[in-house]
Amino acid sequence: MRLMLVANVGDGLCTAIRTTIGEIVQIDCGSTAGARNLSGPRSAFDGLCKIIDVLSTPRTIFLSHIHIDHYNGLIYADTKGSAHSFLPLNMKEVIFPGIPDFSRKREFLFALLTMNLRLLGDETGIAEYELVKLITRLNAGKRPQFGPVYQGDHVMVGGSYYTILWPPRMLAENEPAAKTVVQALKLFKRALQKDETTRKWYEYVRETNLDSDYLDRRKDKMPSDQDRGRLFPEFLPRKLPAIVDKANKALRKAANRLSLSFLEDSGDFLFMGDMESKEVKMVVDNALASNRRYFRIFVTPHHGTHWNKALLNLKCTYAISSCGRKHYRNLCFKYDRICLEHRATWECGDVICWIT
Repeated sequence: MRLMLVANVGDGLCTAIRTTIGEIVQIDCGSTAGARNLSGPRSAFDGLCKIIDVLSTPRTIFLSHIHIDHYNGLIYADTKGSAHSFLPLNMKEVIFPGIPDFSRKREFLFALLTMNLRLLGDETGIAEYELVKLITRLNAGKRPQFGPVYQGDHVMVGGSYYTILWPPRMLAENEPAAKTVVQALKLFKRALQKDETTRKWYEYVRETNLDSDYLDRRKDKMPSDQDRGRLFPEFLPRKLPAIVDKANKALRKAANRLSLSFLEDSGDFLFMGDMESKEVKMVVDNALASNRRYFRIFVTPHHGTHWNKALLNLKCTYAISSCGRKHYRNLCFKYDRICLEHRATWECGDVICWIT
């Protein structure tokens, strides 16, 4: 019997599906609740524990995008949960959205890598590398396969087939995502001028060609592992200068526009990550072009707070919004118009759906 569990982790997402042959596919493992203390990562970790108890240990993880609040439950497992009975994991694959080609891709990469270092102070600034190293530690030294996906890609996971709907491989200069990147880069430039620490990290990124390492992705170029059990700086209170914080939020919004969206080819499942409204329309158009209109389960974009009227062309049995108090205040109840039942974790707690 196929089953899906969306754990109640507050303003975040930690969900999993049992595939047709019984393998468990994880989607995100993070929460922004209590971002300045351990309550968010702990909530996501507790969600992972529920998934393992109810379903089994995940073999694959899809990530909306590689922001810390989408996988900080795994960090908690690494730093605080090492005594838990489910460790080590046996995760074999990490799937995440790639950055499309466009004229300012290199600048965007410089800004993202600089901000990662500014926030995390890790050894590379390359979140994909840090994530793979993290999962390798949780896997007792066994490194998972990893790589980006783009619109039109087809992946088979645990006997189930998935079609990637977003992000695109190429980004037109007049598309909203590209324009948002340009706006974020303007703020980032101001941050460089105003904040010496950000400027030093930016110079480091350029001098060490971190963008080349990011684009290469060869396994033999991955940085050496760090000591197990370090406490990630994300768990510690910190205050960024106002302009740096503003630039960081703008870069995050740009990344949201490139968030992962995919569907299960059987029609059982549709996922839209942290997508912005205009990209939601593009994804709906892609789904309709593939003759996909009805889904049994739809995980709503950005915790149920984002909407586009193009969604009225879709129908689903369950629309599920993974949200805490903050996002529930902005929940869009228009989803009631396209589904038989709209469930929000803030109201319902953990959501379990039988698929077939």
